[in-house]
Amino acid sequence: MKSKLNIIVVTLLLSVWSFSSNAQTTIPKGKAQLIEFYNTNAKFTVPEGKTWIIYNVFSDYVANVKKEGKGYSDGDEIRIFTKSINGKAKTDLANHFYGPLLYKSKDGFMNSCFPIIFPENTTFELVITIGQIGDLKLYDKSGYINIIETDN
Repeated sequence: MKSKLNIIVVTLLLSVWSFSSNAQTTIPKGKAQLIEFYNTNAKFTVPEGKTWIIYNVFSDYVANVKKEGKGYSDGDEIRIFTKSINGKAKTDLANHFYGPLLYKSKDGFMNSCFPIIFPENTTFELVITIGQIGDLKLYDKSGYINIIETDN
């Protein structure tokens, strides 16, 4: 009885290992880039003949952390939204209209799913914010975008 149980356990472990090793994500061949950006230069155009595969967008975790007694405040949350794609507005802070969220410093599971694939000549703009929804302000620090640029 004990040997049958051992065989079942080993078979299950091998099945899981085999499945997980076959389920690896293939990274396309191309030029990997880490691009630092600010709100002042967060407009990008995918070059002709290229495709951009965006793997991640990120910034600081929190800002404006303050010492309070024996502990610290939570600080202000950083978010990065898609401001526009091909000239179509996706986020308008003044009107409290928020487009695709690419990065949220706390509760990162709320971010958009990656990778995001943009074909040649696509233009997109990002906006880095600080604060809470309904009271977001531009964040004057940098963000980063991880891409792989491939040839078409």
